[in-house]
Amino acid sequence: MPATPPTARALDRAAARALDRLAEAAEVLLPVECAVCRAPGTALCRACRLVLRRSCARPFEASSAAPLLDPPLSVVAAGRYAHGLATCLLALKSTGRTDLVPVLAACLATALHAAAPGWPAGPVLLVPVPTSPAALRRRWFDPVRLLLEDCARRGALPAGTLVSRGLRHRAAGASLTGPAQKRLGIGRAHV
Repeated sequence: MPATPPTARALDRAAARALDRLAEAAEVLLPVECAVCRAPGTALCRACRLVLRRSCARPFEASSAAPLLDPPLSVVAAGRYAHGLATCLLALKSTGRTDLVPVLAACLATALHAAAPGWPAGPVLLVPVPTSPAALRRRWFDPVRLLLEDCARRGALPAGTLVSRGLRHRAAGASLTGPAQKRLGIGRAHV
C-alpha cells in the first residue's frame, strides 16, 4: 500500500479538527443526551448501549402475550419491554429521537433472525403495523417502518425477507355504500 503524502495527511487532520469543532458547535446549539440516563453528548451512552444490547441479545417467543393471533402466527420479542428498551422505544415514538434508530434496528434485526428458522420456506414478507393517521401527523414518521428500512438498508434482514410498503388505516365504513354509511351515522355532525 503506498504511503499517504504528507499534505494529504495534513488535510485529513485539518478536516477531522474542523468536523470536531462543527460537532462541538452543534452540541451547544442542539444538545444531545443519552435517552436512558441523560448523560450529555450522545444519543445512547456506552453503558446504556451495552445494557440495551444485553437485554436484546436473546429474543424470545412471546406468543402467549398475543392471544388474539392464530397459532400459525408466532410472535418473537427482541427483549422485555422494560427499563432501557422501553425508554428508548418511547423516546423514538414520543419525542422523535430518530438518532436511536440504528441501535433499535439492530435489536429488531436480532429478533428477526431468531424468528426466521420458524418461517415457511420461500420469501417472507414483513408487513409493518400501520401508524394511525393522528400519530403520523404528530410524529411526521412511522417508527416501525423507519426501523425496518434501516435494517433493510444495512442488509440486516434475514435472507429472502422483503418489507411491504405497508397497510393503511381506513376510516370506519369507508368501503360502504352511501345508504350503509347513513345507517352507521357516518358523515353526520352533531352540534
